[in-house]
Amino acid sequence: MVRVYDNLFTNAIKYSMKPSELLINLEIKGDKAIFKVSNKVENPPVDEVNKLFERFFRGDKARKDNHGTGIGLAISKRIVELHNGIIHAEYREGWMSFTIEHPIHI
Repeated sequence: MVRVYDNLFTNAIKYSMKPSELLINLEIKGDKAIFKVSNKVENPPVDEVNKLFERFFRGDKARKDNHGTGIGLAISKRIVELHNGIIHAEYREGWMSFTIEHPIHI
């Protein structure tokens, strides 16, 4: 899971508008821990942001120039799923957000 969080933080810093701010939120809802990382972007990276989780998919030209391989989010998704969680992306009003939902056992 450390790799997942590192990937989300690194991507948020790398692809955010400069100067910018990152929003990080963690909350408990019922039997789930919900972790969200959001960063301000000029434009959505793609029309359907959940395509970013596909292997070797890197989004728009700006992302391709950053020497990424396009596998970081695919690996993150698989790790989250192996921990019985869900990860998804959302773009709204200039903010790119990645949310992870983990089941918790009390």
